[in-house]
Amino acid sequence: MSRLLLSFCLGLVGLPIAAAEKPNIIMILCDDVGFECFSAYGSREYSTPRLDALAAEGMRFDNCHSTPLCTPSRVNLMSGKSNLFNYFDFGIYPEGEPTFANYFKEHGYSTAVAGKWQLLTSQGGITPEQAGFDTHCLWNIPGGGRERYWDPSLVQDGKLLDLPDGAYGPDITTDFLIDFIKTNREQPFLAYFPMILPHSPFRVTPDSIDPKSTNPKNNFVDMVQYIDKNVGRLEDTLKEL
Repeated sequence: MSRLLLSFCLGLVGLPIAAAEKPNIIMILCDDVGFECFSAYGSREYSTPRLDALAAEGMRFDNCHSTPLCTPSRVNLMSGKSNLFNYFDFGIYPEGEPTFANYFKEHGYSTAVAGKWQLLTSQGGITPEQAGFDTHCLWNIPGGGRERYWDPSLVQDGKLLDLPDGAYGPDITTDFLIDFIKTNREQPFLAYFPMILPHSPFRVTPDSIDPKSTNPKNNFVDMVQYIDKNVGRLEDTLKEL
């Protein structure tokens, strides 16, 4: 059994399944996006059919709040605690604070994380391994560079990836989790996907009609719709297992 959870800054939708002793879990956090970007919440500017279907078939929060800033939201989600108790500084996860991945790993889960880390700096924080993840493919982690979208600087299991020209970061991280899911299909797994999308800079996606667009509004819409596409890819992978 698999459970797909999508956690946004101001909303969450889920895919309910029959109870299982150790259900597979995919948790998705989108970077800097609000409920107004999803047609399931009434938006008329964005097309998000895969997310809308999950909202219709599963659970949807109509009153859910989060700190509107990157690191505090990540610390809150991963620790399960209010930022009043354990948030210290931007880009740092409090050392010694267990994450949900630590608990899953203790109970026999294979664990992976892909996307944006932003929980470790020269001033402190934790590595993906300390956070309980067996494998990772991440941006915004020591050893990588600043580019996250086209020709990205991604670190996989401690090594900077050598990617072909024209590689698109969100596709690389999605592919990584799809491979992880397929590899671990016979055992319980946790896949955490703190997406790179759709945080600024607002760049075109592989599906943008105008590949040279510099219009931030149009590009942001394309980025939100690319979130929907990659969530659909993950859901399709689960259905194929």
